[in-house]
Amino acid sequence: MTSLRDRQPAIAVTVFLLGMCALLNLYSTQPILGQLSVWAGISAESAAWTISAATIGVAVTAPVAGLISDKVGRRVVILCALGAMALVTVLACFSWSFSSLLVIRLAQGLCCPFVFAVTVAHLNEVFPAERSLSLNAVYVAGTAFGGFAGRALAAFLTDAVGSWRISFIGNAVLFLVSLLCAALFLPHDRRQPSEHNPHATQPARPDASSPARTRSVTSVVLTALVGSALLFQQVSSFTYMSLTLAEPPYALSQSVIGLIFAVFLVPSIVTPVLSRLSRVLGQRGGFLATQLIGLAGLGLTLSCVAVFAGQSSCTAAAPQFLPERRSTAVGTYLSGYYLGGALGAVVPAGMYRAHGWEGVVLLDALIVAGSVLLAWVAWRRLARRA
Repeated sequence: MTSLRDRQPAIAVTVFLLGMCALLNLYSTQPILGQLSVWAGISAESAAWTISAATIGVAVTAPVAGLISDKVGRRVVILCALGAMALVTVLACFSWSFSSLLVIRLAQGLCCPFVFAVTVAHLNEVFPAERSLSLNAVYVAGTAFGGFAGRALAAFLTDAVGSWRISFIGNAVLFLVSLLCAALFLPHDRRQPSEHNPHATQPARPDASSPARTRSVTSVVLTALVGSALLFQQVSSFTYMSLTLAEPPYALSQSVIGLIFAVFLVPSIVTPVLSRLSRVLGQRGGFLATQLIGLAGLGLTLSCVAVFAGQSSCTAAAPQFLPERRSTAVGTYLSGYYLGGALGAVVPAGMYRAHGWEGVVLLDALIVAGSVLLAWVAWRRLARRA
């Protein structure tokens, strides 16, 4: 039987594709809000609810996805979820009203955590710590590519065909490709608790009411808030930049607007490299360094790099606070992360109407500064362990 070592390249590609699935659907409507608003007879800002509906779905099921995979098996859950996501994505093509599209977008979001939340927990259990950290970076790089692919594909197909409906077909094909790779190369579960990670000793489970347990849970919640701030600023910046470029004096086409999402390709390459900062500077120092990079310009490329590097730090940190409940910790973190995305699509609307793009940038800068403060407080214990 082929060993994990022999299959490492194929496993890395599979993890990258699973990461891609995390963002492929969620923000695919971002560059086509104008078309959706015309079809539904609503404002472009209201059409942004197609983004919020999907991210709300993620926030709802993220905490329970890991628990279900504990009972059913991680690999089985991942494979079933990929198939369900492909099916629901095809259904989006047949939306008959804006309300029906929102329901389908919600269903797309509900499926997502059963892929990526479970994948993160699966990597932490199957692989040794150092390999798991590197695969986490590959996974996050995949999410960066998925962010580009979902948006760009939607923009190009919509412009080419003249209908936003066909844009969902491209995503469905990519889900099926990911399903095939996962079926072939994703390692099987290690079901017994003592076997979850054969390369690490299992920590004693603290009493649920102990101060140590309370501090651990608090740290996970604060990490979830950090993630919420990260995705809030990313979704808000790309959503309202898309609206800005679609309006005079720019009045760009859907395809040209889709090109701005090519900046997601930068973190897909850079994130695995920046993950080394956490090894050298520690979790807090590495996170601070990457967020300063983002604040240096708050342009789309630098802020995008900062968000995905920060996401890599957060997904690595959250399970460390509750090692006996890894999937719960990851699910809680992802719930906060995507709730921030849901808010980022609609909350800045008032600031955008009053102050334009500059108002959104100011709001995002404040959010980033708050995330740095939260991370510094939440990850003190990790700094002491290092």
